[in-house]
Amino acid sequence: ADGSRDADKDIDSLNAAGNNVPYGLWSDGTTLWVGDSDDDKVYAYTLATGAHDAAKNIDLDDDNGSPSGLWSDGTTLWVVNNISSGDRIFAYTLATGARNAAKEIDLDDDNGGPSGLWSDGTTLWVSDFNFIGSTVIYAYTLATGARNDGKDIKIDFSTSSGLWSDGTTLWAVVGGLIKAYQLE
Repeated sequence: ADGSRDADKDIDSLNAAGNNVPYGLWSDGTTLWVGDSDDDKVYAYTLATGAHDAAKNIDLDDDNGSPSGLWSDGTTLWVVNNISSGDRIFAYTLATGARNAAKEIDLDDDNGGPSGLWSDGTTLWVSDFNFIGSTVIYAYTLATGARNDGKDIKIDFSTSSGLWSDGTTLWAVVGGLIKAYQLE
């Protein structure tokens, strides 16, 4: 309510679990998944206790190292990275951790530095941390993976990383600021 830190809800077990370079997160309200850009893994933690839940970890394929953005519909976890394979959003089944290539999305060539993900369940928005000067948050139809440039969001800064929305407003980290954009 007031934006102050609630230290009682901190999760301090990242390093103990081996999650030394955390980058990107998503939660279903019970489990928190945190990517690690150093060891090609998404770690799972129980929100209520902060305990590492190794049974829910997801080992990423070698071609999807350094996860930077995570989003899930509660069944599939989509993972993007902006280092080793910036041309694809990878999909994994949450219950098993198995890769699901049928749900993967090939990114538009201009979306060369993907970093953050958020979806309303129909459209998946992908931020771009590309130093070439991208001023777009790219939109893709989740069910088909097709680019939907009619839902792209034009931003007023050349890079963006993290994304989150309440379904009406999309907040994006852009150039060290958090800016709000209206979803259409």
